[in-house]
Order: sequence, then C-alpha cells, then structure tokens
Amino acid sequence: MSNLSSKILERLPKRHSEFLRELGVFADKKKSKLYLVGGFVRDIILEYPNLDMDFVFVGDAISFVSNFTKRKKVEVKKYPEFNTATLVFSKNLRVDIASCRKEKYPEPAALPLVSKGSLRQDLMRRDFTINSMAISVNKNFGRLIDYSNGYEDLKKGIIRVHHEKSFVDDPTRIFRAIRFKVRYGFKIESNTSKLMRKALHDKLIEKLTPVRIKHELVLLLEEKYPKEAMANLEKLGLFLHINKNFKIGDSLELYDEIDIRRKDIKVWLFYFLPLVYSTTLATSIEIGKRLGFTKKEEEAIIKLHIAKERLKKLPKDPLPSKVYTFCRELPGEVIYFLSSVSKKELGQYLDKYSKVRLEITGKDLKKMNIEEGPIYKEILEKTLLAKVDGKIKTKEKELEFVKNYLGFKQ
Repeated sequence: MSNLSSKILERLPKRHSEFLRELGVFADKKKSKLYLVGGFVRDIILEYPNLDMDFVFVGDAISFVSNFTKRKKVEVKKYPEFNTATLVFSKNLRVDIASCRKEKYPEPAALPLVSKGSLRQDLMRRDFTINSMAISVNKNFGRLIDYSNGYEDLKKGIIRVHHEKSFVDDPTRIFRAIRFKVRYGFKIESNTSKLMRKALHDKLIEKLTPVRIKHELVLLLEEKYPKEAMANLEKLGLFLHINKNFKIGDSLELYDEIDIRRKDIKVWLFYFLPLVYSTTLATSIEIGKRLGFTKKEEEAIIKLHIAKERLKKLPKDPLPSKVYTFCRELPGEVIYFLSSVSKKELGQYLDKYSKVRLEITGKDLKKMNIEEGPIYKEILEKTLLAKVDGKIKTKEKELEFVKNYLGFKQ
C-alpha cells in the first residue's frame, strides 16, 4: 500500500483531519517536508484506535511551528534541547512536532546522544520495524515511506528490531516488544527473541534507572491484558532482574479474579498488587525502591501486606462499621484488590460506607454542655459508626444516640 490518504481521512475526526491538511498546506507553502511517524502510522494501517499524532520535520521544527502558529490561538510548548514543540489546540487535540534526528548510544542502556539527522536516520533509530514508517503530510499527502519493510512485518504480525545491538542500546525495548505482542496478538521474530534473551542474560536491565523501568511497567499494566503481559515477563525471567527474590509464582492466577477499571484509582498500581501479594513485605519494599515508587505508592504496598494479615481477624460476616474501620486507612487500590481476591464486603467501603457523613458537629456537642476535649472525637466516632451500621438516619437520631451514649458512659 503506497498511499494512505483516504484511510487517514476516514478514521480521523473532522477537526483532526482539518488540522492535518492545514499543516500540510503550510509546509508546502514553506517548501518544507513534514511527516506523520510512529504509532499513529502503525495504527492507521491496522485500523486500531489512535489519535495521538506525532510528526517529524526535516529542518528546524521549532521555527516551523513558530511560523505556523503566528496568527493562531494555540498554546505552544517549546523544547529547544530536543528540537521539539508541542501544539495544544484543545483537551483532545495536541501534537508533537520534532526535527528529524539521529542517535548515538555512548554505552549500553544509556540515554542516547541526539543530533540532527535525515528522515531515514530518524526512522531507523526507532525500536521496531512496525514503528518505523512515515506518512507524507504535505507533498503527495498520504504517501507511505517505509525503509525497513515495516508494512510487511505489520501485515504478518511480526515484531522485529533493526539491528543486533538494539536491546543493548535500549533494554526498555524488551518491555515494549511484549507490550505490542500482547496488544496486537503479534509474534516476536526469532532473532529478535534471541537478542532479547541475550540482553537479559547480560544483565542489561540492571543498568536501567528506576524511572525507566517503572515507566515501561506502568504502560504494560495499563494495557487491556495485564495478565498476559506479566506472564510474558515472567517467562523471560525479567522480574528476577528487578529483584532476585521477585518470584510471582501463582500470583498470575489472581488476575483472573480482578478486573476493575475506575477513575478513582491508579489502574496500573491496582494491577501491580498481584505481583507482590505473595512476596514478603521486605522484598516488596525493595522492589518498590528499585522501581522508584513514590512515598504513597510504597505505602500502598506496605498497607497491602498489613491488611492481608489483619483480614484473618475480620469476622466472616462483618458489620459495615467493621468494614469501615478496616478500610479507612487503606488506599483505594488495596481495597478493591482485597475485595476481589479475599473479602468481597470490602468493596462496599468506597462505594457506600465512606460516603456516610454526620450532620452533627462539635458545635452541637458544645450546645449539649459537653466539656471540650478528646471525648468529642470519641463521641463523633461512635456516632458515625452507628450511622454506618444503619442504626441512625437523621440528625435528631444522632443527637439521641449521643445522649444515650453519654448516659451509658456515666
């Protein structure tokens, strides 16, 4: 397939296609060359949903963007050190335009040294052939540029690197190979697979910084099939390169019991918890540090292990107030995970019990001539738990409960 213009215009929303043609016309006017690249090109060919458009410009991308946006109401973010600019038109339309570049890796697993390059050099520096195609945006709009037979690999469902040192230069490509394999149901080409295993044998994952490993793992866990992704990493023995005691064993089976995608939790963290559910607390903390977890993310792992032990003391059919006190200090990810694999009643906490509020306050207690002090916290806590249990429904009943409670205390 040499021209993808009709396919692009069919699949893009009207605003996106208008913007694309506008960019092309401007590039023509400036006698410049502008190309769509990367994942967008791949997914247009596969007819896979993707509106994340990335461009490369032959020449000075920042200058091109500055001229293009002179009379337009658009937010522009410039990154001179990367010869890249981001155009933000709206919440749903933002694009990156970068100058074509080439890369040189000073040592294995290091970040590359970047310099200006040609379109061919820019495409051939990328991870896999299926991600190394470009589409002309201006002259001959829609023309496919493919220097490495990426189109054929894409149609055959094959993931292939460009050269023997690909995983030596950038070991994070191992994670990405698995991501594309699982997402599209592709196969990793045999030599590429051998190179992956050699990079692992040579312990190149250990050379990566925590932030780079975490970034790739997060992307994998946010995919549609996290269990399959983690199973592939386990088969490669990759987890042992993060921590020598990182053995997930039967934990993969936990993924069959969980499938919650909500806006009030970090999806990736939720899907990470099965991986450390069966490890020791000490090992889990070490893993979190190796992955560069934030303090809150580390706390989620610690609280998972503590909660797992506390669950043994929770009654078989706990009152709502027992569930409330058990869950209130736990992160949402931990609550939803434990409710899926151990105690389904815990799921009621965030959906129901955590939303219970008292109508009375300390002012009401003061009006009752109750002396201020720690007793206020105790009274309000007991009243709230009674309300969570459904024993109280109105403000009048709350006040009545307080009187009865104080009378009992006296």
